[in-house]
Amino acid sequence: MPARDSFFPTDATTFSTPAAPAYATYPGAAQAQTTTVSGRVVDGKDQSPLIGANVLLTQIPDSARRGAAVEADGSFTVPGVAPGRYVLVVSFLGYQNLRRTVEVGAGQPLALGTLGLQAGGGIALKGVEVVGRAAAAVQKGDTAQFNAGSFKTNPDANAQDLITKMPGVTVDPTSGRVQAQGEQVQRVLVDGKEFFGNDPDAVLKNIPAEVIDKIQVYDRSSDQAQFTGFDDGNQQKTINIVTKPSFRNGTFGRVLAGYGPRTTDTG
Repeated sequence: MPARDSFFPTDATTFSTPAAPAYATYPGAAQAQTTTVSGRVVDGKDQSPLIGANVLLTQIPDSARRGAAVEADGSFTVPGVAPGRYVLVVSFLGYQNLRRTVEVGAGQPLALGTLGLQAGGGIALKGVEVVGRAAAAVQKGDTAQFNAGSFKTNPDANAQDLITKMPGVTVDPTSGRVQAQGEQVQRVLVDGKEFFGNDPDAVLKNIPAEVIDKIQVYDRSSDQAQFTGFDDGNQQKTINIVTKPSFRNGTFGRVLAGYGPRTTDTG
């Protein structure tokens, strides 16, 4: 069993940026001078990039979060990070989570270098080795795409059951709220279209996992921006459920009708 210090590092493993200039101490200055935290995430053994790995920064002590997904070359950049002390957690399917404490200075970009994850996480998929890991996630531009077939679920599982097995996606058991890449999911689409109205919880509980081919996670422009064509800077964390070709058109509707409305499993 790893020593406790490997998960809760000492000062020797704490990353930090240079001290902030004196002007950053004026009221409001530190908040205004956000910066970026960047690095690469790779397999600790063969140094191959772990595409789609989740990088999450949680500020101490107020628990504010910022996150990013790892791109095709293994790199990541977390934007808009305020000065302060953070717990960095890097996670990926089938690997042990990596934890570090990082110090971010005002307006000082923090480069973490290469972060290697070790295979064999405590809740790794059983029986899924290199082939399954390679197919589990890909990064396409700003979209993280997960292959549903790489995640084992029960025969009666719904979309919510499926996404909770994906790295970087969590569901609050009390409220049903979904978070992806450290942000609350505001929209869930099916094949790029609204389904069950603007209610992510209803969509996820009423779509059977068996019809899902892929899950896409990305930032979607606000309704106002899409209507006017003007980027207002507001984006919504969105999940798009891509159904299997065989379930599209009429087949999907028949499956959904037989599946029926779902409620939260209390068993």
